[in-house]
Amino acid sequence: MSFIFRNILAIGLIIFMFGFIACSNDSKTPPEIQLPQVNDDSDDVATDDTSADDSSDDDSTPTPDPTPDPVDLDNDGDGLTENEGDCDDADPSVYLGAEEQCDDKDNDCDGNIEPNITVGKQDTGTFDYNTIQSAIDSFAGVDCVVVYPGVYEEDVDFKGMAITLQSAEGPNKTIINGTGLRNDYGGAVIFKTNETNTSILDGFTISTSHDRESADERGIYIIDSSPTIRNNIITKNITTYDDGCAIYVEADTKDASPIITDNEISNNECQYDHSYGVVFVLIADGSTSTQIRNNHIYDNSASLGGGGINVNFMRGTSSPIIENNIIERNNPCGVDVYFQNNNLNTITIRNNRIQDNEFHEVLISYGSNVQNSNNMIENNMILNNKDSGISLETPYDKAIIQGKIRNNILINNYIGLNFDFYNATSQIGTLVTPFEITNNTIANNDIGIGFGLSNNSTNSTVNVLVNNNIFSSNNRPIANTISSITSIITTYNDFYNNVQSCLNVSCTAQNNNLFIDPLFEKNYDLETREFDFHLQADSQCRNAGDPSSIYNNPDDKQNDMGAYGGPLADDWE
Repeated sequence: MSFIFRNILAIGLIIFMFGFIACSNDSKTPPEIQLPQVNDDSDDVATDDTSADDSSDDDSTPTPDPTPDPVDLDNDGDGLTENEGDCDDADPSVYLGAEEQCDDKDNDCDGNIEPNITVGKQDTGTFDYNTIQSAIDSFAGVDCVVVYPGVYEEDVDFKGMAITLQSAEGPNKTIINGTGLRNDYGGAVIFKTNETNTSILDGFTISTSHDRESADERGIYIIDSSPTIRNNIITKNITTYDDGCAIYVEADTKDASPIITDNEISNNECQYDHSYGVVFVLIADGSTSTQIRNNHIYDNSASLGGGGINVNFMRGTSSPIIENNIIERNNPCGVDVYFQNNNLNTITIRNNRIQDNEFHEVLISYGSNVQNSNNMIENNMILNNKDSGISLETPYDKAIIQGKIRNNILINNYIGLNFDFYNATSQIGTLVTPFEITNNTIANNDIGIGFGLSNNSTNSTVNVLVNNNIFSSNNRPIANTISSITSIITTYNDFYNNVQSCLNVSCTAQNNNLFIDPLFEKNYDLETREFDFHLQADSQCRNAGDPSSIYNNPDDKQNDMGAYGGPLADDWE
């Protein structure tokens, strides 16, 4: 197209546009018309969308504001924004649905601040009451009793009240000392009037021997009640007459299911010749689903079992949970469980670190004819015991040990997992359902798993499945001395660096077992006690466990051997 022809077209276009406007509205001034740009050096017409420079200078497209609306931000990290119901997004204790904390705040964002009454020593300020019991007895229609620092030498009975008894400045400054006097049916703090989880004891030191030369009183007494015991220091409580010198729980005729959480329980002494359990849970004719969670239980003692925790299933049907605790340096045992009856009971011991206790770390015993009870021992670290990490014992006839031991780490014990019969006629597992020992890491023990080593029985039967475990650096991985009907199936395990081979148990490659270095992230160090039993990325124990889908990892891939594989691999806390 020539230069002359292009200009003729442009002039014609201008004439047409002016004519159209004039015909349509002679009174209006025609808009300014910009002629197309003509480039004499090119045959192409430059349009307004062909130049990158032109588009960058075009301000017609608005730039989005990168700053979000403040009401859509979770500034305090409590999981909710202002738009989602957080009425104070600068305070993580305040949000829609939060639990009231007796702190003069509207914690749950319901528009109300819960009323409270105050307790304090007379010489330290002005308070509603000077003793805790007088505040409770007043029944002032409040939800919170706030106690200010001091030593309170009194026994406190909740008397069925659904209140939160909370210290104003924490347990180190607020001490309930009790009377220090023997009380067979009580303690420094008492729950015996059907209290529920809404009766809360929060933030005290409970110590009946505080500043006393002698005392003979429990710390906390709970019978047929289910309070919440949290954030307390329970220490130096001494009894000469019964069990549970720190906390005594009894399901006598009704339910008793307290929540015992986030407490420090230490240096308590049950001095009675036949005492069991510094924290003692007795199931008589009632029931319990007691939760013992997130506590540090250490340096306690009892004359017999359960220097840390003892659970005694006497008659009722129950399912208590022991979870996420550190239980250490107690005498004689860390956790002691006794199944006395034939009811459908279950004990769950999960995600605890249990170590350096004097006798067994975990001891579970069975009474005569106990055949329906179950134990679930999962995701625990159990280490450094001169006897057994876990010991399951049948001192009486016709008991059947049932349950699953899964995803535990058993390190540096004399016997990692021990089964004893005391010459009784008993069973491990049933003919139909084997006892399962699955996905554990069992390392640096003298014996990894022992069957009948202390007390053999020629009349007992065994049906056990041992699979997906890693046995590393034990003197002997598995030892069996039971000479009766025995079925111990070992399959899809890894046996590495053990000094001796299995005794009277087939641990061969024919059963899909491996004999390779599992390649832990860090092997156990005896001096520092440091370890990391996660598998390295190139470990041949990855996806080498039992291919059955019931053992798959959470990502649905084939089972990884050891404590960090299988369905419970992500359940470590």
